[in-house]
Amino acid sequence: MKKLVTLALVLAMVLSLALPAFAAPEYGEHSTVATVEYGEKYWGQGISYTRIMELQHSGDMNGTLIATHEMYTSGLHPEKPGYNIHMSRDGGSTWEHIATVREKNNTVQSEYQPHIYELPCQLGDMPAGTLLLAACTVDAAHWRISALRVYRSFDHGYTWEQYSNVVTAGGMGANGKPSSGVWEPFLMMLPDGRLACYYSDSSEVENHSQKLSMRISEDGVTWGDTIEVKAMEDRTLRPGMSTVIQLNDGRFMMTYEMCDEDNSGCGNPVYYIFSDDGIDWGDPADPGTKVVLSNKAVPGSCPYLCYLPNYGEKGLILMTSGFQTPSVSRGNIVYVNDNLGDANSWKTWYQPINYKNPNGGYSRAIFAAQDGKTAYFVNNIPDENSEDGYYKMIFLRYLFEGKLDAK
Repeated sequence: MKKLVTLALVLAMVLSLALPAFAAPEYGEHSTVATVEYGEKYWGQGISYTRIMELQHSGDMNGTLIATHEMYTSGLHPEKPGYNIHMSRDGGSTWEHIATVREKNNTVQSEYQPHIYELPCQLGDMPAGTLLLAACTVDAAHWRISALRVYRSFDHGYTWEQYSNVVTAGGMGANGKPSSGVWEPFLMMLPDGRLACYYSDSSEVENHSQKLSMRISEDGVTWGDTIEVKAMEDRTLRPGMSTVIQLNDGRFMMTYEMCDEDNSGCGNPVYYIFSDDGIDWGDPADPGTKVVLSNKAVPGSCPYLCYLPNYGEKGLILMTSGFQTPSVSRGNIVYVNDNLGDANSWKTWYQPINYKNPNGGYSRAIFAAQDGKTAYFVNNIPDENSEDGYYKMIFLRYLFEGKLDAK
């Protein structure tokens, strides 16, 4: 018996040495993903539009976290803007900068709105586990051209290839001309094995100040015709910044902000719609359902969706936004819905972290871990160590179980 106990202890020690250390931050604690290096010059806050994902179709690399963000470096930096790729192998405790993705055409630059996605299955010549990064390329002045590019990585984010163009249009507008560009791409695999790219579309600015569109690809290289998702009859209304999830009942859900060209104080309320296949979203002229909380407050601007399928009986929808009306903006607010998007079931949950500056967190992402109950959050908040007022990117994870403290 003593020999058996000794052997068991030895085996346990060997196994403990063989297993990698996993020192993820405790739930509710945050780590810093990226900061602006001291002495470098950036526009505005430096870091914005933070994105996060967990590898779940990459074999031995599963569980690895990948993050990226915008870098406002145009005109003030020795290199053109790009998208820094950061990796964590310890659950988000520490982060390493492993690559920067940049536009290969030297007449334009990769600058806006990165979205990172892992293929869950084969697409064209790309196996499951291939990473895709869709983002917006613009000219240096931002007013002439915009293009939604797709880059890919076969080695979990260490090296990247620019290989696909979803759509090209005008720019942000200048000298009295309105915006006529394409913005804010979001990638998602459809049930039929094709890849969808949802995006904000101002290319028909005379008829629609902006609309939501999508294009579909069978191989990730060539893209089909534009499909209208949301286009208001009142051309001054501007739906934008769409994100999409799939619920346990099979339906797809999309959120978006609704700006008003003639009313900058409207609060950009968040709306949502459903689809059975991710393609047909109903009447494009129907504005959808507005997110309204029990206290009548309305979330506004830059919504981002996530879904935890293994929380409770119906899963848990999570959504961030820039602010809410009437109220004050707070970077730790998360809106939750445990009833498959029922209009009367929206509540407010607060991340267990308080930000000194409540305005942090424009377009901040959430990602569902493979266990279906843990959420990964990223945010851009003021860096207390920055002499120039730049922002930093932070990471937080939280396990949702039991009764949720939401109101």
